Parts: sequence; C-alpha cells; structure tokens
Amino acid sequence: MTGTEQLPDMNISARTKIFAKVAVVTLCCGDVMSAEKGPETDLQEIVQLNDELLAFKKVDGRNDENKAAAAVVRHSQPDANGNTCELLILQRTASEWVVKERSGSIVDCLFNDLARNATDLSANLTVSDGKIIYVNQAARSNVTFELRYDKSKNTWFLFEARSASPSESQKTGKMGVVIRKARFPDDIPFTPLSQIDAEAVQAIMDKHQKTLD
Repeated sequence: MTGTEQLPDMNISARTKIFAKVAVVTLCCGDVMSAEKGPETDLQEIVQLNDELLAFKKVDGRNDENKAAAAVVRHSQPDANGNTCELLILQRTASEWVVKERSGSIVDCLFNDLARNATDLSANLTVSDGKIIYVNQAARSNVTFELRYDKSKNTWFLFEARSASPSESQKTGKMGVVIRKARFPDDIPFTPLSQIDAEAVQAIMDKHQKTLD
C-alpha cells in the first residue's frame, strides 16, 4: 500500500474550506457491529487469537439462503508486504461464517496511522447489495475503493478507486484539492478483489487527476 504523501501544514479555516469542496462517499452506520461489541454470531474461526475485529457489516438485499457480510480484521502478524489489516468477504453457511474472498490491499494499516491505531473502522465501511465501499481516511487525505459484485463470475471486483488530498499551488500559493480517479472498464481492467494491487491502482489514478481551486 502506498503511503499518504507528506502535505503542507494548513490552518483550520483553509483546511475546512478545502474539504468542503471534496465529494466524499456518504458513510452509512447501519448494522454496525464494532470490535468492542462484536458481531451477533461466532467469528472465532475468522478472528483468531490476538486478532482484532475492526468492522463487521451484513450485505443487505441478498435473497439466497447464504447471507453475506464484509469485515475488517487487524491481524497480530503482518503479511508479506507488512500490512496487518484485511478486508474479508464472508458468507454464512449453516451456523458459521466462512471467508469467501479477501484482500490485504484495501485497508491500509501500514502507512495509515489512523487505521493502524483505530479500535473501530465501521464508519469507513459501507455495504449494500452488490456494492462495498471502504475509505482509507487519513489526517488530510483519503483513498476510496469501491467494489462491485459480478454475478456471472461470482466474485467481487474493483469498480473504482479515487482519492482527494490538499495541494498548494507553486505559482499562487493558494490551496486546492487534487482529485485522482480510476474506473472500470475505462481505466482499469477487470480485477477480482484478491488480485487488487494498491500500488498499481495508485499509479493509474495518478494519470487521471485534476485540481480543484
């Protein structure tokens, strides 16, 4: 996961003015089961000893018997890339939840200090039938991943990635907001959840950016 770029210090009024212009996904807090309260069902096989459950939300609108959910788990040990957090897509079969898909690239607990130290990331996770949105919210920027469900391929895939961060004009000294975006299928190929490479996606986003004054 690429780290949040170093940004110039801004006063409160300037920062408020900038982020008032940024269109950020509205976060839903329904059906939230935080790490402290825990989900209403046993996730012992998913959240193992010394792991932390940071978010758990059921995917509404499923008509089949196998209910789906999305969860964010922080592991006690990092993966090969150094990240400790995973986004898990769960499916309930009989009386237990099982992991159907997973990604260690969506939730950044390596470079993102807020996520790394968070006790609850429920507000960053939005779910609905066929759509999952996670926002890597940092102190002065955010990176949002929007996933969609492909019924024909029976998998979740990256539909859009977008970011917003403040930037100072070298010519005028004024603060603005840099918006970067990449979307399927125009900018990114079909990419299943487990194959998402955050650094590669960031490189594509960097090619599609604009600055809002």
